[in-house]
Amino acid sequence: MDISEIDSAFTEDTEPEDKYLIELLKRAYKGEILCTMATADLSAIEPFSDYRPTISNEYRSYFKNKAQEGLPSALHVYAKHGKLIMSDDYSALAMHKELSLPQANCIVIGDTPEIKGVTYHGDPFQLPPPIVKVLDEPELNT
Repeated sequence: MDISEIDSAFTEDTEPEDKYLIELLKRAYKGEILCTMATADLSAIEPFSDYRPTISNEYRSYFKNKAQEGLPSALHVYAKHGKLIMSDDYSALAMHKELSLPQANCIVIGDTPEIKGVTYHGDPFQLPPPIVKVLDEPELNT
């Protein structure tokens, strides 16, 4: 899939635009700031807005399978006002809550202040390029 074909326009039906996160991601992909892995209590993660995603059956099944394997999607977050702010994957955060997972793996972009319920681990790293995985398209037989 050509990444330029992905519609990234923000509308009332999509996740709200977080300009601060977009700027952090640009800087992280350029290597100007680093990221750190963390494990965070869900109570330490605050959504950027009150947006409520519609979760497809395909995504729900995918997430549940990953969670059962111990590999649920990591949330991209940034630290602000004593919380980790999440604004790029409302579906994953909703699934963490739906499955009553007490913690989430996070990729913290930029600063890593001490936050109650957050444990940082590993060395800081440069954010690798994004990968797009389409869940509801049929597999091509080659």
